[in-house]
Amino acid sequence: MEGYDHGRKKRAWTYCRIDAPEDQHGCLKGQRKELLDYAEQMGFEVVGESQDTGSGLNFDRNGLTEVMEAAEEGKMDVLLVVNISRLGRDTAKTMELLRRLDQLDIEIYSPLEGEIHLGLAGFHRENHPRGKQENRLAHCRTIGRFHSGYLVLFVIAIETVV
Repeated sequence: MEGYDHGRKKRAWTYCRIDAPEDQHGCLKGQRKELLDYAEQMGFEVVGESQDTGSGLNFDRNGLTEVMEAAEEGKMDVLLVVNISRLGRDTAKTMELLRRLDQLDIEIYSPLEGEIHLGLAGFHRENHPRGKQENRLAHCRTIGRFHSGYLVLFVIAIETVV
């Protein structure tokens, strides 16, 4: 099972964010439930949770700070997000955040996007949820920007689905 590492479950931290000043419609609760269900499905042990309300362009968020502190203190092996746009909407800052997590050996998983890896200039998604086995690799010279919740890579971009 994927969530096991040498006989122990991988420790997961969930992060939820909505782009609103307050959660009037229960969206954070919905994201949290989706991530907890996904963690169970993947065999992860959830050891912490953080959440934020507000713009994904602002990276000075309490919940995101908690995530990074937990990562730096070695409290988690895996970060779970509904999709990569929940981390942020500024491409350069999001890529830097992903690099920092990668340097700390934190794996990032999404129920919508599978496992997210940094590539040369983009990211690699594996093991798409819900039974699809897809490997996607985007190669390009420049970093793109988020569009409709997905990182779109510009200039010369090739995506291979295996």
